[in-house]
Amino acid sequence: MPRTKLFLFFLLLFLVSSSQISARNNLEESSNNYKTEYTNYRNNQENYLKSKAAYKSYQTVASKNDAFLKTRDYLKQVDSLYLTYFELLRTILESKNGKNNEVLFLETKNLLDSETRFISDHKIKVENAKNLEELPPLAQELKQRLEKEIMNTSTLSIAVTDYLETASLLNEFSDISSLVQNQIDKREDFASSLFQNWKSELLILNNESQSSIETAKKTIDNRLVANNRIDYEEISISLNKVRERMARASKLFEEIMKVI
Repeated sequence: MPRTKLFLFFLLLFLVSSSQISARNNLEESSNNYKTEYTNYRNNQENYLKSKAAYKSYQTVASKNDAFLKTRDYLKQVDSLYLTYFELLRTILESKNGKNNEVLFLETKNLLDSETRFISDHKIKVENAKNLEELPPLAQELKQRLEKEIMNTSTLSIAVTDYLETASLLNEFSDISSLVQNQIDKREDFASSLFQNWKSELLILNNESQSSIETAKKTIDNRLVANNRIDYEEISISLNKVRERMARASKLFEEIMKVI
């Protein structure tokens, strides 16, 4: 393969995540499952609201029983929706390169598994309910878990997924930089000001990117250690800075390949 085409090939790897391609089928399946359960959720919600209104109006045993059945179906569907939601988050997480931070990857996966177990157990409780009076406490139990754990775990998963993807991008940048530098070192004019300025520019981008991604990681680590609510906006700002610098690096690679 000609040298220029070889570099273009590696540049393509730099721009497109191979892990996303290999995990596409699983991701599509999880996404479709979530969409299906969301549609079912909306339908069950409508039935629940109608039966609730009818029971309030008629106050008959028949209307109460219908309200019970529709409410139970609705709560079961809420649980089913959360189960597919966490499966989607898990699939997206696993599509990234967990080796970029195996501890963070496993801790996040364990938290998702923990919430999945809670929702599965909660769904069984709902299925076993025998009358309308048993359902409000179960709805309250889910609400409290949602406020304390579920929302924070889902936000953490999104943040960690974003971090792992950005870390992969930064690692690919480092690999390509080394490949290009090796080719430059073989040239007689490797010490020219053009190549030296290119090298220094990449060094600046790398150092600034490493600083930004480390800031994002510290924010995530603080959440895991102290069990605090995570600020995804703060993490996203740091990771976006890395992606912006990598976009700049991509242009520098294109520029230098025209020379070598």
